[in-house]
Amino acid sequence: MTPQQRQQMQQAAARARANQAKKGGSSAKPKADVFLVVNKRENSILANAPPDKMAIIAQAIKLIDVPSNRSKSLLRNMNRMQVYRLAAIEPEPLVKVLNDLG
Repeated sequence: MTPQQRQQMQQAAARARANQAKKGGSSAKPKADVFLVVNKRENSILANAPPDKMAIIAQAIKLIDVPSNRSKSLLRNMNRMQVYRLAAIEPEPLVKVLNDLG
């Protein structure tokens, strides 16, 4: 977002607050905030919102959610794992090399 866009959004928010103050004064209900946090590692979203907004968020997530690829799961691929016996090398140096490679 450019600084100009940010400034325009702040001005629009200030105008909206001023209009709300003119219409409802102190009798207007405070606006309930919605907070969304993305957890990319686990492909999830944490949401904190009032119940009516939470229902909308849940419906939206059901519509746009794509199941993760479970075929790459370690537990599903146990039969594809192979055991290699070490005859000519100690395990610690091999583990170090594998960790260095990522």
